[in-house]
Amino acid sequence: MNLQTSRDRCDAFPEALQAVGILAESVTVVEGNLRVEGGQRAAHSLLRLAPLPTAVFTANDLTAMGLLTELRAQGLRVPDDLSIIGLDDIWIAAHTEPALTTVALPRYQIGQLATRMLLDRLETGDMPSELERVRQVYTRLVIRRSTGAIRV
Repeated sequence: MNLQTSRDRCDAFPEALQAVGILAESVTVVEGNLRVEGGQRAAHSLLRLAPLPTAVFTANDLTAMGLLTELRAQGLRVPDDLSIIGLDDIWIAAHTEPALTTVALPRYQIGQLATRMLLDRLETGDMPSELERVRQVYTRLVIRRSTGAIRV
């Protein structure tokens, strides 16, 4: 949580839940470190929950890969026992087993925005306000094999 992107993702999550009618209280949040080993540690925390969650949305693809690896090592079947969704759509996400469902970020567009903001700051010398630094980009869901049908 020491990274601004982590805090932003954490702050956005309850809003996204509310938008689709899911109560934030019905969701368990396990903090990781945005790396594979953080996902592996998170798997151990999740395995202690009763009942086991039906799905996990991770803060990034590396965390999802660590989670996937550890859950499979513990004998769980993804997506039969638990669905996993990552965030980023890094190239290797399509090559995990099973291939990782993920939310793709528009990296090129993000790079363009960041460059434009930097050039604007260099030209003006002004530090933009927090509101002026916020930009919205649109993501897309890339459905692969790490997610299954909703279980009720």
